[in-house]
Amino acid sequence: PTIHNLREHSYKNNWDFNTLTAWLPKANSELPPPEHYLPKISHIQAQEAALAKTKEALVAISTGDLEEGRKRLSEGLTLSVASSTKFRDMPDVIESAVKGKTQNQAGLRFNWPTLDRLVRMRPGDVITVGAGTNVGKTSITISWLIGLMHNNITCCHISLEDSEEDTGERYASQIAGLDQAGWGEGPILSNYDTGLLKAANFNLPWMFQDHPAGDIDDVCNSIRAASYGGAKVVAVDYFQNIQTKARVIGVERYNYILDRLCEAAKLTGVVLLLPSQVKRAERKNKDGSAKILTYEDLAETSRLEKRSQVVVMMWQNAGGSDYTANISKNKRGPNNVCFDVKRDYVTGAMYERAESQVEKMGYS
Repeated sequence: PTIHNLREHSYKNNWDFNTLTAWLPKANSELPPPEHYLPKISHIQAQEAALAKTKEALVAISTGDLEEGRKRLSEGLTLSVASSTKFRDMPDVIESAVKGKTQNQAGLRFNWPTLDRLVRMRPGDVITVGAGTNVGKTSITISWLIGLMHNNITCCHISLEDSEEDTGERYASQIAGLDQAGWGEGPILSNYDTGLLKAANFNLPWMFQDHPAGDIDDVCNSIRAASYGGAKVVAVDYFQNIQTKARVIGVERYNYILDRLCEAAKLTGVVLLLPSQVKRAERKNKDGSAKILTYEDLAETSRLEKRSQVVVMMWQNAGGSDYTANISKNKRGPNNVCFDVKRDYVTGAMYERAESQVEKMGYS
């Protein structure tokens, strides 16, 4: 019945099997790779020839010639692959890389010399910053966003942890150089601080949304709305606080949330900045000294590392305000590049030390 149906189908379509098989190699020759067929026959012709070969194989098998049937099936399979594969030569691939370098960059500048020199982000990419509790995930996120905004990059800050008032204090302190502790309860800002506040330029390309409930649907909608408003970078602070109504728990819950975030970033073309916790057991060495953190120390899910184009890990060194950052993963540049970070405990701002520090640590 199968052979009969194939014949009926071929007759109805008026296939000329002699023409279709004219490009095929001789049965007793070695079967060439799929790209052998591409310059010679079109996509439709390759599909039709593949079906013809399958028919010939069935006929051979029905007559007991298993070896001939196997050979014809191999030829049909090769033609089928050839009909669905588009091979590109080296000049095409290089041209694509050049176009991507000149046209498909997000053009991000953080005002951090090492990041600006080594990290290249594209629309839809994910950059993850991993650090322990109270190390400065939100502070470094705000510092990066302020640096981007000073370079005319529109940013959005989605907070699942801090309120609008707390976030406003953080940004005002860093931008105007105010003492964070001076906000307190009530209008206790000094005249000096008030003057700084009035003199500061807060007219930056920025938007904010807080989500106390932290539902993933609300967060994804905010990402889409931010992209419509012109945002190129969206920070979600922070990843582990997001909730979902989906019936998933544990690691699968985080994987589901991450997949939704990455999908929203790809669809909107924004660069997603994700602060993330690290595993508590991995923050220090056995002797109590700070451990050099890598992407393997990210909490909850290994998929976060896989979906991120850049992972920057940060930890606090002994002695207070000195920190170290490690570009643990960099898809389009060097990995495991450490550099020094300083924290201003008055304003909360974080910034990279002189670029020469990187070269002292062995990278040039």
